[in-house]
Order: sequence, then structure tokens, then C-alpha cells
Amino acid sequence: MIVSEPGLLGFFAGRGFNVVVQKPAAQLRDGRCEVDDGSLSVYAALREIPYLNLEADAAGGSARQRQMLEAVYDLIMSRGAGALKR
Repeated sequence: MIVSEPGLLGFFAGRGFNVVVQKPAAQLRDGRCEVDDGSLSVYAALREIPYLNLEADAAGGSARQRQMLEAVYDLIMSRGAGALKR
């Protein structure tokens, strides 16, 4: 999983998922940083749009991806519709 909010790291890691946090927009705008690879995660970070990316391998990953979607559903149900917002 890739998330834009550091506060989501513990929620998903606590459920056994590998999670990384996208660099904050301020670091992406720094002239020394060259990570703008055109990806949606960078685009969202630069525009301060909450972002969550779920990925699983192609071979047998559908069950794991379902678990990830269920975890996102649990997050929204427990924290409300604004769960991904800053």
C-alpha cells in the first residue's frame, strides 16, 4: 500500500500490510528532489489530495487485494468518510 497520510501507516501495518508513506508535498517541491515521475501518487501529493494505492501480485493476489479493500472499508466505517483527509 502507498498512503499519503502518515497517520494511516499504523492502521494498515497493524493489519499485516506492507505500507509506505508518500513524501510530503514540501519535500517533493524541493529543487533537490527529482521524484516527479508522473505517477498519480506524486500528482496527489503536490496537490494535497488524499491518496491510497492498493497493489497485490497478479498470481493469487486477488484474495490479498480483497483484504486490503476490506481494511479500507473498515477504516472509513470507523473514522468516517473523511478518514483519508488531512
